[in-house]
Amino acid sequence: MPTLTHLVRKPLPMGLTSQQSKSKRGPTLTIFEALFLVLLAALLAGLVIAASRWARGQRSQALRLLRLLSAWTTVYLLIDIAVAISAVREFHQAGEMQCFDDWCMRTLQAHRTHDDLVEVTLQLSSRAKRISQGERGTVAYLLDLQGQRYDAIPETMVVPFDTLLSPGQTLMAVRQFRVPSQLRQVNLVYEHGGFPVQLFIIGQAGSWVHGPAMTSLDIR
Repeated sequence: MPTLTHLVRKPLPMGLTSQQSKSKRGPTLTIFEALFLVLLAALLAGLVIAASRWARGQRSQALRLLRLLSAWTTVYLLIDIAVAISAVREFHQAGEMQCFDDWCMRTLQAHRTHDDLVEVTLQLSSRAKRISQGERGTVAYLLDLQGQRYDAIPETMVVPFDTLLSPGQTLMAVRQFRVPSQLRQVNLVYEHGGFPVQLFIIGQAGSWVHGPAMTSLDIR
């Protein structure tokens, strides 16, 4: 059974990052993702059974089942929050692949084109075998070391994140940000759109406490 220490990233052999190692094996389901799916299915099934018993007049049994489901959910959420508090925020280096199911992104570099304008080059790719896909409602922004946020300039988003990628396809995308000219180091943060399901998966990046993973960038 994994312990909290398994959430701390361990060094890999020279020249191989954690996400590159995973991408060689293809997308896999972690034990915590599997646990979340099993418990979610059990919760939904339990709610359907409880509603059915309530409709048939078996209200005491329905309430007993609802109390049991509530206890399971509370214990799971407490474990999820405890792990989030104990874990450290996930950091990546430039060039390291980040994959979300079969959709992957690699932050290649950041360089200054003008005094207050920084251009970040991203590589978007799909490791899917059959379907085309994109990431809807997602956003990437920069954070300086003091936590100041810098959003991308909208008109520079030539290749949006929701661009459909064919199986195995790779695209280059550029984002431009206005940042103070004295900044030399920033972190790029990529956040999923839609419902933040990662908050409810134990040990997932983007926890209740630490926020989403970041990629450290030196501005050239």
